[in-house]
Amino acid sequence: MKTRIIILSLLMTLCSIFSACENQAVDITVTADITINTASVLAPFIAYDSSDLDMYPDSKVRLTCLLYDAAGALINRQDIALSDFSSSANIQEKIGSQTYTLVVVASCVSGGSLLKPEYEAYSLTGVNNLNTLNIEQIKSDISKVFDSCWQVLGFGIQENLTQSEYEPFMTLKPATALVYMNFRSIHASSNIDLYAIGWTSNNLMTFTQQNAGFSCNVDGIYDECDIEPDRYTSENLYSLFSVFPGECRTVGASFTGNNIVDWKQNSVNVQAGHQYVFQYDCSAAALTIKEGRL
Repeated sequence: MKTRIIILSLLMTLCSIFSACENQAVDITVTADITINTASVLAPFIAYDSSDLDMYPDSKVRLTCLLYDAAGALINRQDIALSDFSSSANIQEKIGSQTYTLVVVASCVSGGSLLKPEYEAYSLTGVNNLNTLNIEQIKSDISKVFDSCWQVLGFGIQENLTQSEYEPFMTLKPATALVYMNFRSIHASSNIDLYAIGWTSNNLMTFTQQNAGFSCNVDGIYDECDIEPDRYTSENLYSLFSVFPGECRTVGASFTGNNIVDWKQNSVNVQAGHQYVFQYDCSAAALTIKEGRL
């Protein structure tokens, strides 16, 4: 009798264990293999000179991949170094039973590590939640701003990503517009010491969980490109930079010493992936803006 009770007790314990195992929810994950194409970031732009969109010396492309769950919380982050924008990368993400959003950002960095570079064109903050994710344009080293692809920013978003539905190939898009600054007839006047094209534009991109989109901050920062005509023999000069979408307010001016001789204002509502020319005709003190190539 005693033996029978012990056996029944063991059977009941085993049944209890198996029952607990059956009732316990197990989230099975699937590994999603995704190939990211970054060559598409520069594809819409037409360089005036073939070297205009080269990488800045000793720089690389930082590819940041951020996976968010349905609540917008960060699940996984991967940072990958690419030699340039013509490269591609393969990533693996573990997908559970939820719906996810994948955000990929491609930007230039130089020196240091990927997470703490010595210089970076853009800084990512608030990465722990999709609704606080910001990308800010950094102007810490002006020598890197012009005449390279240093300021170009690429991004891609996959939303409603599940175990059964995700895109195995992700093509990034430019988040910025390309602008050529063109100075014409810089030796037209002998009493001008300096010409300048200045602009104010958005410098902050804010992501939103709804429709996995982003908006740009209306509070921009002022930047300027100056030339001293006595330092050049050419009549026409150009430089290039990148800006976020939105209104770009522009001024063209000429100076003698610290005194302004003439200035003109203009503005344009730039679009990501488009190309513009800000042209200052020094002989006529005229500032014009057009969309298209130089």
